[in-house]
Amino acid sequence: MSTGRESSRPRRAEVLLAGAIDRPGLAAARSLSRRGVSFVVLGRRQPDFVASSRHVRRYVPGPNPNEDPDGFLDAVVRVCGEYDVRLVIPMEDAALALCSEHRGALPEGTTLAAAGVDAVRNVLDKRENLETANRLGIPCPAEFALENRDQTAELVERLGFPMVLKNPGRPPGASTLAHGFKWVIAHDERELEALLQKHTGDERFPLFQELVEGQVTNLCCFAASGQVVAIHQYRSLRRMGWEGNSILREATPSTPELVEHAERLLGDLRWDGVAQVAFIVRKRDGASWYMETNGRFWGSVEGSIAIGWDFPYWTYRYFTRGELPTPPLLKVGSKACWHFADLRLLGRRWQGIEPPVPPRPGRLRAVADYLTGFAPGVHSDVFALDDPLPELVEHLAGIRRALGRRLSRSR
Repeated sequence: MSTGRESSRPRRAEVLLAGAIDRPGLAAARSLSRRGVSFVVLGRRQPDFVASSRHVRRYVPGPNPNEDPDGFLDAVVRVCGEYDVRLVIPMEDAALALCSEHRGALPEGTTLAAAGVDAVRNVLDKRENLETANRLGIPCPAEFALENRDQTAELVERLGFPMVLKNPGRPPGASTLAHGFKWVIAHDERELEALLQKHTGDERFPLFQELVEGQVTNLCCFAASGQVVAIHQYRSLRRMGWEGNSILREATPSTPELVEHAERLLGDLRWDGVAQVAFIVRKRDGASWYMETNGRFWGSVEGSIAIGWDFPYWTYRYFTRGELPTPPLLKVGSKACWHFADLRLLGRRWQGIEPPVPPRPGRLRAVADYLTGFAPGVHSDVFALDDPLPELVEHLAGIRRALGRRLSRSR
């Protein structure tokens, strides 16, 4: 089923943005639209704010790839045929996993904008990816592989508290995550025992790592057959939680050591296309630890586009014409903000919930921090003067969800 907005237009689109939800989908849609590239968006049956953008003229509601992988894959193949799509760009991890494993199901003449099957499997399977990083000599947080509950005492002795439990990601061939969380922190034995009870019932254990503290630093990369041809760095000035979504970010000069790590990793994987390589960097001495690699567009890609690093358009040109990107001079100090998440963070800080580890800011500091997201020169992830509706839709939907949760608790 398609929305009525595209019914009077020619049923042809060069690009399919598969699973285009949330900020990456909106950023990619705006990028391609402004460059005159025709595309169709495959989103959710309950459209999010991406569908409200004036740049999205062809929107096809579809199943959630995490919940209905077969239905999602069928929708990708069907839309490719209906619109004569030449390039499929997966926009979320589940879409990347499915499209990569079943790229042979795409119609003849349709290309997948992704690295090779083994490389994609590697970055989606966090255990395998960390093993690769360790093999390459890239520093990672201390880790413990729990194989049974009898090893809990050894786990505590090895890592101590607080420790981090992370979702191990998607094993080869899977579109769904092993556990229903991204990360959680266990501060003591009582919390660890409760988390083990909740998340190891099927004997599939999370990843266990020491908690390393520092500033989250991301390298936004574009690679061709393992050769990194464009890379810029930004640091997170404000986040939702320890390793949650980046809210306020600043472009910084690239750190040679981190660039070398990213180049070594993507080179070993012979990576093609976009990748975001994440590190934790300790402020006092610059020590760094590798965290993960995102093999698709990251949530804050709009901030890169705003400074001329147009990763979605580069992806289109590379996978359709073989053209390498020519990035402009980096605008060091450029900032971007996700205002809706910043409002949520303000609410959580007001209640004393965030951050999950001390020190926690007071209420006045929380308000002052929130207002910095509207300082002159700070680019918005969602709001645009020529496309204001997605920002409004995102806030209204978030308020409805919050009111619904509060009503459910009161009942």
